[in-house]
Amino acid sequence: LFLTLFTGYFLLYCVRKSFSFASPYIMEEEKLEKNQLGMVVSSQMLGYTISKFLSGVVVDSSSPSKMFSLSLFLTGFTALLFTLFNSVSLFSILWFLNGLSQGPSWPSCAILLKRWFPASQFGTWWSALSSASNLAGSVGPLLITTLIYYFGWRTALCIGGVMCIVISIYIFSSISDSPSKTSNAKKSDDRTPPAKASKKLLLNILKEPVFVGVCINYLLISMIRGGCSDWGQLYLIQDKGHSLVTGFLFTSSQEMGGFIGSLSAGYFSDFLLKVRTWFLFSIIFPVFGCLFMLLYYVTAASYQIMISVIGFGLGFGLYGVISLYGVTAMESAPVGLEGTAHSIASLSANVGVVISGYPLSLMAEYYSWYAVFQLLAVV
Repeated sequence: LFLTLFTGYFLLYCVRKSFSFASPYIMEEEKLEKNQLGMVVSSQMLGYTISKFLSGVVVDSSSPSKMFSLSLFLTGFTALLFTLFNSVSLFSILWFLNGLSQGPSWPSCAILLKRWFPASQFGTWWSALSSASNLAGSVGPLLITTLIYYFGWRTALCIGGVMCIVISIYIFSSISDSPSKTSNAKKSDDRTPPAKASKKLLLNILKEPVFVGVCINYLLISMIRGGCSDWGQLYLIQDKGHSLVTGFLFTSSQEMGGFIGSLSAGYFSDFLLKVRTWFLFSIIFPVFGCLFMLLYYVTAASYQIMISVIGFGLGFGLYGVISLYGVTAMESAPVGLEGTAHSIASLSANVGVVISGYPLSLMAEYYSWYAVFQLLAVV
């Protein structure tokens, strides 16, 4: 089960970030401006934000395995459609639909993890599965670059779309919602509270200071992560004068750092619960330090290894914190409302990612990428 979920989410994330990975090539081939790139990126995240919020509520009372399968299929299908057009408006519309398609994926995976694995290991399995996105972000730029070099960016996106469709069919036909139908039925009875009780519990969640704090910090951290992930390579290429290879290595090193950071956060979440808060605060400092170095120490003459180390530090800190926020949101939810609570927290996170798209690209258009990363350091 875990390997299937990991592979499915890995492919889905590759498709989600494929436009950002290929943005230098698309920008050159399609003659796009910075703000047009940002519009396409933000349109996808806007669709993802809306869909993830709504689907988190729906998945509490539906089949998570079927929802995940449907999400993969529609993600692959819209990616294939995307490659058939060449106007910014259609790019934005289709990437918005792609974002809508991806919304049910993570809430469905989270529910499946909670049903299939022991509660005492939930943080570890959560972090291990979320690291699929880091692995995709690490190897994705290299895969995309290779495919674009030999076949062009449209074929590269098509390959990802087809692979998503193939694994969606496998998941639909082979993955169950819980270890057995009997336990599944029992859990459905136990986990679904009456409508009035659900509303009361939901209001209690929204009044919880810890949960509200998680949501606010989730938004800010996600804005920084989105800005570093989507625009870091363009900042290095256009403002600092580095090569495409250096830009891709910076993006990959962020995701590799995120892979380690997510797994570390899962370990602290499950086995060292007493120091979780300390870990959460201490892991923020490397993020600020790396942003400071990126702004004031990286020049056109800087070595690739130095830039990669900075990217690794950014990824380690950002993804570690994000992983802990997700676990905290799920664990603070009453029985039967895990998907809803996670969707509310994710809504905050995705608003941050939307802000990191078009608004930041517009800022870069009028000022520079340097100004954008100064803002991220202040945040």
